[in-house]
Amino acid sequence: MGEFKIEDFSTPITTVKGAKTGVFWNLDDCPFPKDLTPDVIHKCMDEALTDICRVGTMTIWAYFDEGKVDWRNGECRLPTESRLYFIPVGDKLSINDRMFHDILLWSMDSPVDYPDPANLIVVSDKVRDHRDFFETLRTLDQRHYGVILVTPAASNLAQCPDWPAPLLNEDAYCFGYESESEDTSLQKPKLQETL
Repeated sequence: MGEFKIEDFSTPITTVKGAKTGVFWNLDDCPFPKDLTPDVIHKCMDEALTDICRVGTMTIWAYFDEGKVDWRNGECRLPTESRLYFIPVGDKLSINDRMFHDILLWSMDSPVDYPDPANLIVVSDKVRDHRDFFETLRTLDQRHYGVILVTPAASNLAQCPDWPAPLLNEDAYCFGYESESEDTSLQKPKLQETL
């Protein structure tokens, strides 16, 4: 029960058949609620995303500055049944670069298996400043991945009793082209239609 799970993407991820969701979470931008266990975090995310998309098998990768948080302490202790992995990164500036790299590897190991969706959820407030990362998310959306970018606001949504639903409702955007115009800006997700 007190086993650490650190994922380093050095080996290919086992390909999941059917619907799948990969969540890539920057803990420096948006920490998990302190009182929730990894299993409860996974369950809450699954329930919140069910209102937006067909989740299927979900895996969460949570990135943090290893100089800021000691990943060996109880915050990152995971029961073996949880599909939530903590990834220590050298510093805060490296987190989005590492997430970008890992998303590319995940997309190669997790192809869209039509008609079952492959959903990609990215939680970070720095992605819009990282041009290659942002354009890669747009490209994955065009390749039929259901991409949602969550840019956490300064508000402390980690303390909400129905976390993470407010985060996904208030700070989430998709890359869909819903209008006939050439506007390719991010749009708010629509329940059950986004992914």
